Amino acid sequence: MRRCLLRVSLALGVTAALAVALGGSLSPTDAQAQSPPGVIPGQYIVVFHDGVADPPGLANALVGAHGGALLHTYQHALTGFAVRFSATAAAALAHNPNVAFVEPDLEAHAILHGNNFQTLPPGIDRINADQNATANIDGVPDPMNVDIAILDTGIDLDHPDLNVFYNQSFINGAATGDDDNYHGTHVAGTAAAIDNGIGVVGVAPRSAFVGPQGPQQERLRQLL
Repeated sequence: MRRCLLRVSLALGVTAALAVALGGSLSPTDAQAQSPPGVIPGQYIVVFHDGVADPPGLANALVGAHGGALLHTYQHALTGFAVRFSATAAAALAHNPNVAFVEPDLEAHAILHGNNFQTLPPGIDRINADQNATANIDGVPDPMNVDIAILDTGIDLDHPDLNVFYNQSFINGAATGDDDNYHGTHVAGTAAAIDNGIGVVGVAPRSAFVGPQGPQQERLRQLL
């Protein structure tokens, strides 16, 4: 299954060397000296302590006080905000009693290996699917006599690494089962991404979603 290059701002998982702990002292000079490749210049993630009553309000107040540009407010998995401002402002905010820590914002990339490279995902490797004679994972797209129904957010109907024969939507206003979230597409790829030398390979490569034409498909239609 093809992976595309993407860029995201990280709010978590930054190395400890980058963290500005509450009560710590990180000068603007220190912040610049510790900045590794991938840091977005002048951009930070500020995380509040638990219990802050109004994260958006506090974020706006702090950004206004320190002369920055608010990029995003976090209110669920964590509370805080992404901001663009100076290293001096970042160091000052680290001492605010409402702030747990401040971290430089980083770029992250999911790498596309190209059309002539197929990877074996860790989950597929863990169950030794590549050692199964029936799956016969060798980079050649042999058909399998297996039908799989994915009940999820749908499946990308045009995906080159999936063999979709039939789809049906249970969502009001959605005429087809084409995936607009891509969780279902991910699940389908884990189950049966084609063994074709590109992207990834699934447990049962080239199985049919939801089923081929004929009696098998009709039985699946009745089930759905």
